[in-house]
Order: sequence, then structure tokens, then C-alpha cells
Amino acid sequence: MKDILYSLPNVKMIGNEELCVENFKSIIEYKENSLLIRMKRNNMLIVGQKLCIRKYSKDELIICGLIKEIKYI
Repeated sequence: MKDILYSLPNVKMIGNEELCVENFKSIIEYKENSLLIRMKRNNMLIVGQKLCIRKYSKDELIICGLIKEIKYI
């Protein structure tokens, strides 16, 4: 409930091969080995190999590939 009320990011990871992000603003930078996402309060950096965007809409971002690291910066 807090995620909706305060527009906090909702992040769900399935193994290390899929990541679903909700409540994000935009994609800042996308490369095969990294993805930088703008959130409301900070940014999220996803590092991995062969990263691809499976779904990109105003509500949801789904990233697949070998996800090695997630950082809030």
C-alpha cells in the first residue's frame, strides 16, 4: 500500500533473469550491460549481461537477461 500512496518503486525479481519495476519515471540510459532508471526520489542502476527490455509502459518495466546487481544511486 505504501508504494501506491507515496509513489515508491515496486520491484519484483524472478531469480536473476527477470526484473519487474513499477512506479518509475523514465529510462535514462540503456546498454546491453546496464540500465539506468529514473525514479521519483533517486535512480536505479541495473548491471548484468545481455539485458533487454521485455515490456515498457507508463506503469511497468520488465527487464530480462542475467541480472548481477541492483543499486539505488
